[in-house]
Amino acid sequence: MMDTDRLDEALQGRSPLTNSLRPGRDRGGLVAVRVDGYGLPEPVVEWFAWHDGADGADELVPGGRPLALDHAVAIAAARRGAADRVARDAGIDAPIGWQDGWLPLLTSQQEERCWVVDCGRADPSVLLVDVEDPDPATAHESVAAMVEAIIVAWTSGEWTARDDGRIRVDPDQRGEQAVDSTLLDGLYATDEDEVYDTTLAIEAKLNPGLVSGLRRAVVEAPLPWTRTRAVELLARIGGRDAEAALHDVLATAPDTGVRETAAAFLDPYDTPATADALVGALDDPASAVRAKAAYSLAGMASSITAVHLEALEAHRASADPEVAKAIDYTLGALRR
Repeated sequence: MMDTDRLDEALQGRSPLTNSLRPGRDRGGLVAVRVDGYGLPEPVVEWFAWHDGADGADELVPGGRPLALDHAVAIAAARRGAADRVARDAGIDAPIGWQDGWLPLLTSQQEERCWVVDCGRADPSVLLVDVEDPDPATAHESVAAMVEAIIVAWTSGEWTARDDGRIRVDPDQRGEQAVDSTLLDGLYATDEDEVYDTTLAIEAKLNPGLVSGLRRAVVEAPLPWTRTRAVELLARIGGRDAEAALHDVLATAPDTGVRETAAAFLDPYDTPATADALVGALDDPASAVRAKAAYSLAGMASSITAVHLEALEAHRASADPEVAKAIDYTLGALRR
């Protein structure tokens, strides 16, 4: 799952790129695009629907800026033509250094290095292709993995923007992030004792750089207990990124228990955005989530507005007994 909303949040206030990103392309038009006869894989459609590159030279990754689709197609055609010519001169049938269906998503300033996907694959990895080296390296296992890595690097402080829009890499933060990633891998174990020990180790090292990894575990960890525990750990980190991640969990997580846990642990976040998220959860299909959201709204005294109170009243009229009880409690608490 590619979380481009969190990518926008990770860049906001941290990178000048947010001011130069172009609007996303229409998905209908993207479906019609062909690269050497191949359509765009769904992750690539999602990438260009997010933003169609950026104006200027601000970097998204160290040494790499996002490309507009038309420019990416032009680079692909030029590089493929050059690869064919090199192969012809060498008496080789297959192109050298660039293959059918390759499309760059990012490129360096002089376009000598590209982050490339193979449009002939449904879920392509991201390759790092250098004009001086015919053998590409795998930069990321998928476009979604690249997005996740970018989020982690920006939010952890591993990457910071220089005044010229280029990225400064902090090796100390990078080393810390590597330790964090090893810890997070333990959340995908199926042995309950192993997962429990992992969560204790994570709890001892809670920091904002863990937000993205914990958010992913909320959806992908194999054990239900792990997923709800990841929500608890997210909440304990605190801060803007953790709060936004909890909002996303509450709105989109497929597990009722996970959404209920998110509603409960949003209680300390007395902000307008959290009040909005909890009111939105009053329409959740699960009554347990609706009730927990109503109870958590009782802690929003500084952020609650007349609009929120009206929403509570409106839901009270049609609520089942357990949810109605929670709404009554919250309305009473807020009106004291």
